[in-house]
Amino acid sequence: MKTVLVTGTFDFLHRGHLYLFEQARKYGDYVVALVARDATVKKIKGRLPIHNEQERQALVEQVRLIDRAVLGDRKDPYRMIAEIKPDVICLGYDQQHTFALALKGELAQRGLNIRIVRLAPYKPDRIKSSHLRALVLKEESTAPRKFVAVVAIIERDGKILINRRNDPANRRAHRKWEFPGGGVEEGENIEQCLIRETKEETGYDIRVRGMVPYIYFGAYRGRSGYGQLYVLSYVSEVVGGESKPNHDEVLESRWVTPREALHYTLLRGNDKIIREAAALLHLPL
Repeated sequence: MKTVLVTGTFDFLHRGHLYLFEQARKYGDYVVALVARDATVKKIKGRLPIHNEQERQALVEQVRLIDRAVLGDRKDPYRMIAEIKPDVICLGYDQQHTFALALKGELAQRGLNIRIVRLAPYKPDRIKSSHLRALVLKEESTAPRKFVAVVAIIERDGKILINRRNDPANRRAHRKWEFPGGGVEEGENIEQCLIRETKEETGYDIRVRGMVPYIYFGAYRGRSGYGQLYVLSYVSEVVGGESKPNHDEVLESRWVTPREALHYTLLRGNDKIIREAAALLHLPL
């Protein structure tokens, strides 16, 4: 069996990461993801990731293209490589930090004969974790204007909750089906936003379980202007409350299977979100 190792922070799992994992699988039979520790990320990037190391490891473990996800060593970033002894190490196109630049010399010093491969990017001008982080945190960004939304894929007994949108001012979206969610407000994180938006729209209290490894990217036209839209999706579950749809925003709510949901008139991009969420939850389509 040929083992391949991929390394990274994996703070926001997006199509670029999946493209990286797909490329890595071509080099072997068993793919291991080495997830950087929070302290390592802070040392390299000067800031902590939005998702902590346990959340990032758990999310990567759920990706079907990955056979195993492990956390790096807090003191020696190369120790896990020596322990795993992969045949190939795959690096992202933009990994230019000390760990990657010193990798070849460290392997030689430890007597490890491991092939190092640089993988190709996937639309780096549009889909990149640093871009998404800036959107979520509302950091400085460049034109065209960018908008980010987070939505909750709430699962219960094999079904997911969808809302019919009440937005007569927006003819393209009015009466179409979507998921609870909205924009992250000042001073709140993604989880707080999802809990707040879901409560406001549906009446349910939820717990966020993990991120769906797909980010929708498309054009946006709304009350606040035109621009590019990113939609981050998170699998969630009901932990309290009761169904009380906010009719200012929601015409009706329904619990449906993912297969049934695909037959509804959905907002653009939601069909792909449903397929990825169903795969993550092991629900049939």
